[in-house]
Amino acid sequence: MLLAVLEASLRLGGYGFAPHFFKPQKIGGENFLVQNDDFSFRFFPRATARSPGALRLRAQKPPGTIRIFILGESAAMGDPEPSYGPARFMEVQLREKFPGVTFEVVNVAFTAINSHVILPIARECARHDGDFWIVYMGNNEMVGPFGAATVFGKQAPPLPYVRLVTAVQTTRTGQLCTELARKFLHEKTPGTSWGGMQMFLNSQIASDSPLKENVYRNFEKNLDDILRAGTGSGAKILLNTVAVNLKDYPPFASLPAVSLDEPRRLETNGDLAGAEKIYAQIATQNKNSAELQFRWGQNLLAQKNYSAAREHLQLACDNDALPFRTDARENGIIRAAAKKFAGDRVVLLDTVVELSPPGPEKMCGEETFYEHVHFNFDGSHRLGLAWAEQLEKMIPSAQPRNSGWLTPTECETRLGLSDWNRTAVLEHMAGRLQVPPFSSQPNNPLRLEKLAAQAKDLRAKFSAENAAATKTNFLTLIARTPEDFYVRQNYALFLQSLGDRPAAAEEWRRVHELLPHDFLAYFQLGRLLSLQGDKTEAEAQLRTAVKLRPSLTEGRIELGNVLAAQNKFSEALASYAVAQTQRPRDAQTIFHIGKVHALQGDRARAMELYRESVQLNPANWEAHYELAGELDAAGQLDEALTEFSAAAQLNPKYSRARFNLGVLLAKHQRLDEAQREFEEALRLEPSFRGAEESLVKIQILRRKK
Repeated sequence: MLLAVLEASLRLGGYGFAPHFFKPQKIGGENFLVQNDDFSFRFFPRATARSPGALRLRAQKPPGTIRIFILGESAAMGDPEPSYGPARFMEVQLREKFPGVTFEVVNVAFTAINSHVILPIARECARHDGDFWIVYMGNNEMVGPFGAATVFGKQAPPLPYVRLVTAVQTTRTGQLCTELARKFLHEKTPGTSWGGMQMFLNSQIASDSPLKENVYRNFEKNLDDILRAGTGSGAKILLNTVAVNLKDYPPFASLPAVSLDEPRRLETNGDLAGAEKIYAQIATQNKNSAELQFRWGQNLLAQKNYSAAREHLQLACDNDALPFRTDARENGIIRAAAKKFAGDRVVLLDTVVELSPPGPEKMCGEETFYEHVHFNFDGSHRLGLAWAEQLEKMIPSAQPRNSGWLTPTECETRLGLSDWNRTAVLEHMAGRLQVPPFSSQPNNPLRLEKLAAQAKDLRAKFSAENAAATKTNFLTLIARTPEDFYVRQNYALFLQSLGDRPAAAEEWRRVHELLPHDFLAYFQLGRLLSLQGDKTEAEAQLRTAVKLRPSLTEGRIELGNVLAAQNKFSEALASYAVAQTQRPRDAQTIFHIGKVHALQGDRARAMELYRESVQLNPANWEAHYELAGELDAAGQLDEALTEFSAAAQLNPKYSRARFNLGVLLAKHQRLDEAQREFEEALRLEPSFRGAEESLVKIQILRRKK
């Protein structure tokens, strides 16, 4: 009785969160189901919780619609850009193959989750008339919630414990008890906010740890229950093994650490066979070293001993001390589950085999993935096509269909994958690879070079003619599928890349109409309105964005910028303070806090913060520039010259940095160099009156000399 009273009181008082994955939402007068951003609080501490991507499905499935649920983690979601992930390629293939059918693809996969999280999602999907489920999961079993190397709480506990803890949190009373336990028992958490894979650097696990056995048992049981939920709902399930980059992706960490200098020296000198023998000798004492197995596998690959190479590269994956990839044991569990449920309700797609490119190597590499598990455009197309081909066999034969499948180029056209959008994805991936654990990998510089080269080639294709054709294609797609919010989002991003801010803002308003519950349109609108000078409306949009997604650090920063631009300094500092709580060492946040202090006249504090920002991110030209200005004002001319030089070098196209550098050079009597900087500032900004006047003065001074 007391528990019932407490539960009712907590609910009436507004405490806690709704624990379900879907929530009802009226959109355009219709009843829809949309994602519940709070769902993952059952599995993650609030500060590090991951949220589903935007989705919407009609509460009642319309007649003639085939509804497909995609279950899994970030790879199934389509990370780094879900709108160009495998599910989207599959969707356009099916639409073309079955022109008389409406396909509703509902992607419930999202980042950092594993089977413990996917199971309750699956049980909810079972209540919503799915015709097909596609299950592609396994990469996060060891690192996700309750995994052996997790940073989100208890590591690899028995399954009854997991089920109890997550069930308890479906009640407000359970949520309160969990929060109190985390607070007073100091349960292990990764810090103040989500920090990507870098959070796991100190959570390495030995390949023979008994905790991994618990994970395998839990995974097997969870998968069994997911398949039972799906088949029990009447859906047909396409179960996948999980392909990873075995061929050319090194392990993230290796235990024990082993010196491989001698075999590496032999390889450098061309003695592959000699190096292979040394690897074999070292392995007698250190067979579980992931790095050893990877180097050995690469050696055998170079010798074209493909079968042996695959064996050792698989061991490198299996023994990785930061296990972010599905290993052989997990794929074995998936294959065994498919056999157990064999029949017309559960079909296995062995993607490990299906996605392997032609040739003797028979394993995936950089032709399929950006890095360890996330598909590049070609990999997404190939997996999407493989899914479509399998589903075609499972759709009743009476359904009329076209012959043949779309080419990759045709798919990309129907998805709105333009050179501009493609470039943005590549640049995002380049940024991701520049932080740990990616940045410490030996082949990472080469990977970054390739991404940069691809982006450069794409930018070379940018032209007015190409932009006009891309715009026409987007408008055609929107007319054909007006409710496809992915297409509208990418059209808005394309318009932003062209600099057409008013049109982009208008398109984000259309996205908002389709997804009134989602934060992204508010955030993008806020940024665009701010750039157009409408600070009041920008503030309103950004406030809504951070209300919907409190963990949106970028939103807190943008809101702080807009508030500062309106001289609302105390509110701006409060917004930045939240961002800094979420990311304590974020150089950009610290820089913006410094700017507010400068505007308030506290130049000493501003200078201190600019220095901190530069130290955290030496590549931030703005921090160098603002610091230089403060140093100049303080009469510290030598340091100011150094900082203006750094700003001009980091952003050579910024005329004001070149101009101020010229001024400092002139003060140091380096007139020739000063003249060159003033000339460059004028070239960059021909109407720059100050640069023109300074150039005349310098020329006069030089003649006098």
